[in-house]
Amino acid sequence: MKYTWKEKIGSYTSGKFLSVGGIRVGEYSYNGMLSKTDPEEYRREHQYQGSVSLPGLTGSRVYGRNEEIVKYKVESLVTAWFKRAEEE
Repeated sequence: MKYTWKEKIGSYTSGKFLSVGGIRVGEYSYNGMLSKTDPEEYRREHQYQGSVSLPGLTGSRVYGRNEEIVKYKVESLVTAWFKRAEEE
């Protein structure tokens, strides 16, 4: 399966959208919801957040310390979803 990451465009945006066959199925961005009062380790491990927009996974969030980790987690969720959909 071919994944395509496309830059988000707009004011006050960061990150990229994940597309499969031209359909957006996920995204990731910098986590702007972190607080200065959050523990240092928590802030380090939650720098970026990602989500998947597929039935049964909508609202699923993943976190990581850098973009590559979050991209991997989002792609893994999408791959697992398509694998499960093919089995049924």
